[in-house]
Amino acid sequence: MVLFSAAAIVFALARFAGAEPVISEQQMTYDVIGKSLRDINGQMFSGSPIIVKGKRYLALCHHNIAWRYTTAADIDWCIVKTVSVTADITVTMPRWVDYSSASSGMQEKWNTFYARLSEHEEGHAKFDREAARDIEREIGNTKRRSCQELKEAVSEIGYGILKRLDETNADYDARTRHGVMDDAILHEF
Repeated sequence: MVLFSAAAIVFALARFAGAEPVISEQQMTYDVIGKSLRDINGQMFSGSPIIVKGKRYLALCHHNIAWRYTTAADIDWCIVKTVSVTADITVTMPRWVDYSSASSGMQEKWNTFYARLSEHEEGHAKFDREAARDIEREIGNTKRRSCQELKEAVSEIGYGILKRLDETNADYDARTRHGVMDDAILHEF
């Protein structure tokens, strides 16, 4: 026969309820000027303000994921009582300033390029949202014998998921060659 203390029952009921992370998403743009597709490509490849580790990119999905939690303890366990995760996701894309005065053929090529580039960046944003949910769920289900052990476990969980997220995003870019394999390029022909 197993006996439960009143405190254990209260802690079990107070356990993480599974709230969703607070995710805010925004899109930023940088201006690209050009009357020909060659000019536009030249501007994006040489003038994009997006530089990561010394390399210039046409677009970028950046995330900032953070978590906070409270604990509760009885004589046996320290548990995560509440957890909240926030994810700020910013996608930066090019904005062709001369779009409205361009020919319909050039606009069509831009629209195709832009849609595919946007889809590629949305892939990164999807990974970011999933990581935020994973952090919320995994931290919320954590308990340890001491609150110090819990603090260390929560840190390991959160930063471990962020490390895997960085690896997932890097693998995605390597597999798609930063969207080129998805045809996220502005064809000049």
